[in-house]
Amino acid sequence: MTDESIAKALAKALEEERSGDAEAALETFDQAVAKHPDALLLHSNRGLLLERMQRHEDALRSFRTAAKIESNFRDHYNAGNMLLFLERHQEAIDAYQSSIACRDDYAEAWVNQGIAHHALENEIEARASFERALGIDSNFYPALRSRAILEASLGDDSAAI
Repeated sequence: MTDESIAKALAKALEEERSGDAEAALETFDQAVAKHPDALLLHSNRGLLLERMQRHEDALRSFRTAAKIESNFRDHYNAGNMLLFLERHQEAIDAYQSSIACRDDYAEAWVNQGIAHHALENEIEARASFERALGIDSNFYPALRSRAILEASLGDDSAAI
């Protein structure tokens, strides 16, 4: 499969999904992946489709496959999001750490890592993750909100405010 045929498969799948046929889009991805199992973009975009279809375990497998083909912040981050949704918090932390290892200025990964830490009641690590995200962008709303939720859960309403 050439780059051109990969691009055509991506475009076809996106059009099928836009027209309301997510199953056809998934079939297009599956056929393309069968022809070119090492196409990172196919696995990544297949994962995003499966996430939108709320098939989180399947999406996780696609993101992990993409990250094995080429370690990259986005697929590790997306795998972490699926694990967070599935309440597999320690695995999510591991995935976010892999994302951060690829790109340490991705505030979203720091925030979601903090959320996973908070779910495991690792408040010190959660706070450090939120602070790191705010060090990247001091006005990053998800980090501010997550830090406020953490502080409120610890009974420090003044810090939360």
